[in-house]
Amino acid sequence: MTATPLTEDPVTEFTLKDQDGEVVRAFGLIDYGYLFSHELPEQDWVVPYLVPSGDQVMIYSKAGHGKSLLMLEACAEQVRN
Repeated sequence: MTATPLTEDPVTEFTLKDQDGEVVRAFGLIDYGYLFSHELPEQDWVVPYLVPSGDQVMIYSKAGHGKSLLMLEACAEQVRN
């Protein structure tokens, strides 16, 4: 299999092809040096550093690892503030 870059962007798009040249998967690789060398814009948070305002968030893990407790605690903190 070969990975071929498609663009020169900080997030470089690649395609993965099998031995017959068929595209198996397209994915992006992040240039972390570029990413961390720039100032990020201010972000409004619903739950600080967990749930950004105006975005969707998915929290997942195996059963019994505290997802529901985490969300209950985040909701209770919002009520307290």
